[in-house]
Amino acid sequence: MKGFEGFPIRKKEQKEAEENEEELYQEREEFLKENYPLGDSDYDVEDILNNSLDGKEVMEKRDHSGDIEGFLTYSMAEDHENVSYCSLGIALTREESRGEGVMNELFKDVKDVAKKEGCEYIVGIADTLGGEEFLFSKGFFVDFDKITNRSYYRLDLE
Repeated sequence: MKGFEGFPIRKKEQKEAEENEEELYQEREEFLKENYPLGDSDYDVEDILNNSLDGKEVMEKRDHSGDIEGFLTYSMAEDHENVSYCSLGIALTREESRGEGVMNELFKDVKDVAKKEGCEYIVGIADTLGGEEFLFSKGFFVDFDKITNRSYYRLDLE
């Protein structure tokens, strides 16, 4: 009797998936380094990479050439009262695509996912004036977390 022949293929598929994921991470890392307004931020590149890409889901838009136009990272969590919420990571649009509605589209998609997942609200922080203006334009308000003793932006979902 022959053994399972599917295992080598499975390992190959897994390895290819891991390699593709690593390539995608590196592409997003390069995009971030090229397009993030570091001069306006309180964070350095490594902080931004570690806090914004690692372990986050990514909503992304690409142009007709396959190049990234923008991406928005997020994750789902529960607060100390076991209420589900969505936490935004980084919102970034390529310089030449700004003002074309890329981030509006990405945010709408993330908001739809958050609602589908049963989240009651979305939170985010902004370390640039443009980020703050974007959050306010979407209806976010400044709130304060007594547990972490930090201010953040919050949008309640209907």
